[in-house]
Amino acid sequence: MSDSIKAFEERQQIQQLPEWFQGNLYSTGGKVTNSRSGDKFWLTNVELSLYDYYQGLRYIMEVRGYDPEFAADVVKLERWFETHNKNAYNILIK
Repeated sequence: MSDSIKAFEERQQIQQLPEWFQGNLYSTGGKVTNSRSGDKFWLTNVELSLYDYYQGLRYIMEVRGYDPEFAADVVKLERWFETHNKNAYNILIK
């Protein structure tokens, strides 16, 4: 088993949604592609749920303009990824 698959499976078993997250929890994870670089990364169901919410908030703020509540959630999500999955943070967010 490769290190990346093993790390993915370990994350899948221990991750929980943060208490402040009010979005939907996906039942499975999936592969995400960074639209700027083309880099791909496997996310657990928790990570994918959070990343989808993150992308949605960023899109809404691009279309509607800055919103302080959305911006605060974006910062929380970025910090969560930086703490819980530094590789995903570096590939998908940073």
